Amino acid sequence: MLETDEASHPSKSLFELEIQRFLTSPWWTALQASNFDESDTVENIVYYDKDKTKNHKKHPIIKSASLPKLIQKLTPDDPLQRDDEYIRDFILGYRTFLTPLQFVHLLCLRYSKTDKESVLQSVIYITEKWTSVHPNDFTEDNRILTFVLHKLFETTAQKSKSSSAKLSEVIKKASQLPFKPKPLHDIIDRSGKGRLNFTDANTKKLAQQLSLFDHEMFSALQSREFFGQSWRKPTREQDSPNVLRIINTFNRMIGWYGGLIVREPSAEKRTAVMTKLISLAKALKRLNNYNGLMAVLSAINQTPIYRLKTSL
Repeated sequence: MLETDEASHPSKSLFELEIQRFLTSPWWTALQASNFDESDTVENIVYYDKDKTKNHKKHPIIKSASLPKLIQKLTPDDPLQRDDEYIRDFILGYRTFLTPLQFVHLLCLRYSKTDKESVLQSVIYITEKWTSVHPNDFTEDNRILTFVLHKLFETTAQKSKSSSAKLSEVIKKASQLPFKPKPLHDIIDRSGKGRLNFTDANTKKLAQQLSLFDHEMFSALQSREFFGQSWRKPTREQDSPNVLRIINTFNRMIGWYGGLIVREPSAEKRTAVMTKLISLAKALKRLNNYNGLMAVLSAINQTPIYRLKTSL
């Protein structure tokens, strides 16, 4: 019987085993010998032609580069050489070729290979930008945040107390959980007796509840989920889970709204449901919830509903 890594190391957590496998991987072993301070050459970096791109920026636009060179440009020795647009683009798209864990390791490796305080300041600057612009990279997996604390803070504490204090403040902000709206209650008017129906719901509170639900879905969206229309590719479940959730929920809501109308046997009841949906659409519009509004309008304009025009 084969013994798994976890069974052979019962004292280690799954995350520690993941770190161990990563640090012994050929990918990481090859990067250990990388030089982050080498000069630009045609082998390690290619820039876009400034004239062809009509680029009037202070810094040239990178067309392609080796991974060590990308990290070097991200954390330059001279703070004046920082390119905020490049930093923004890198943090936005790094997940297409790196995991957050790999990114953290590369930042640690970059600093460990030099004693320059300016490089440390650049690493802290990048960490601050990363945590402020994409906090979900941390909050969706607290193990990554723990590792950042362990590696970066430990390294900076040995070399610079002021920098370690700054880094500690940055990571503390990242550790704060994102806002989660408190659900509303009592959206159904229970003053009457008998079976509770959709038409019994308080329209205003129902619109608020739907808006809170939509807010939760849209807040979970990650910018990387939109690269190359990844929600249409075979790997969409891994690459764009939140986009798919929004699409599937939108389609289900259309089906539910439509079902509320067509399942009623009498024209009088169908009219009551349709009137309620129109009121709900107006309430959603007042809340600026256009996703919910379009779901209601799409349901009302379905062919099976349109054919009922003579019986409503």
